[in-house]
Amino acid sequence: MAKRPCCLDISGSFYREDEQPKTLEEFEDVIQSCLNVVIAKVCDQFKDEKKAIKVSFDEGAKKHDGPELSTQIAEFVIYNYFEKPRISCYNDIKRLLVKRYGHIDIQTLREAKSLLNDMTGRLEKIPSYMVHSSISLFRRSMGARGLKLGKRHESHLKKLVGMYIASMYMP
Repeated sequence: MAKRPCCLDISGSFYREDEQPKTLEEFEDVIQSCLNVVIAKVCDQFKDEKKAIKVSFDEGAKKHDGPELSTQIAEFVIYNYFEKPRISCYNDIKRLLVKRYGHIDIQTLREAKSLLNDMTGRLEKIPSYMVHSSISLFRRSMGARGLKLGKRHESHLKKLVGMYIASMYMP
């Protein structure tokens, strides 16, 4: 026999529409059916609220995680110059960048050039007697994991920056 849902009268007493519970077992059944009704309603409300939640981001919000493209480019060029000797002229830079990133807008290339120039300027400020000291590649680097260059890299970095600038403007 299907149990009918319970109701709560004005005085706070539970009853079934057909009869009031007479035994403890019947009372437990009434309580259980009431709990089932309440839980079902709460779940339905929660589902409705959950569906209504929508998240949107500002147009200028960061769309990726990690360094900006200009920082990635500068780091990629330095890595391929110092760690993997793949760069010996400006055409090598162009070839590697196109292979890795495809078409890159000129503004991003200028930002990468600015980062490389900034690094060169910071290396120039290191006194010549501090040959073994090193600095992070970028001011906002990732701590110990970022590339580090020292005074001994200064002349090589200047040469690389010259090739990078040539790669931006040469056909």
